[in-house]
Amino acid sequence: MLKHCIVLFIATLLLAGCVGKRKHLEMISSLQKQHEAETGALRGELDAASKSIHDLTLELVGQKGANEALLTTQDKLQQRIDDLQAEIDRLKNNVSNQQESFGAELQMKEKELAVCSQRIANISGLLADWSKGMESVAEEIRTALAEEPADLLAIEAKDGNVTVVMFEKLLFKPGSTSKVENGALKPLETIAEVVKSHPELSVRVVGHTDNQPVPRKSVESWDYSLLRAGTVVKLLTQDFDLGPNRVLAAGKSEFEPRTSNETAEGRAQNRRVEVIIQQSEDILVRDIRRVLAP
Repeated sequence: MLKHCIVLFIATLLLAGCVGKRKHLEMISSLQKQHEAETGALRGELDAASKSIHDLTLELVGQKGANEALLTTQDKLQQRIDDLQAEIDRLKNNVSNQQESFGAELQMKEKELAVCSQRIANISGLLADWSKGMESVAEEIRTALAEEPADLLAIEAKDGNVTVVMFEKLLFKPGSTSKVENGALKPLETIAEVVKSHPELSVRVVGHTDNQPVPRKSVESWDYSLLRAGTVVKLLTQDFDLGPNRVLAAGKSEFEPRTSNETAEGRAQNRRVEVIIQQSEDILVRDIRRVLAP
């Protein structure tokens, strides 16, 4: 700006000495206009520069704010990361403690399982011995009664028991509950001797009928079957010295048939007395308790 003023002043002096007053004024006016034009242009440039500075200042402030926001966000994220890491460490410690606790509990359960498995094995062995013992009893009776006709007597081993089935024709005279055929004495004596040689055995004698009316009108079928069982019990205890405390009598009447009652042969199979030889439950319970004892 100062440079332009000096130039204008020198030009004015030079022109003053060379031209007339009117020319002089015209030249001054022209120079003023040129000066104003240049001044306006400079002011425009200055305004543009000021606006640019203002915009840059605003942008700088915005960037600063964004940077501060980013820094704040970064701090929050870092805090969250730190919190998560602390939670992970806590969970790891909990898992480690739980694993140790679970491992100790698992070892204890495994020991308990081993004890239970051993007890089950012992009980299984006990039951196996029981079953073998009854098979031995069944074989002993079969051998002693091998010559008895199959239609008069049957020997069966099932459910841990030995059952000697004595049909009516072998045991009783027709229509009687107390008169025993001579052919029944040997089987009954054999049963008594075998049971006496095994103190752990007991006997249950069960009488059965068919579905026809019993020969004695004064006696119901329940009583009829029970009376026949009682007669067999008396023979075992009184004639063959089997302890009375080891024998039990029962009657089932027609309600547990061996086969169909539709034929005469079937009804003959159902009129029977079963001598069921079994091991004493008290002895079995005692042995199981012994196995289960700590």
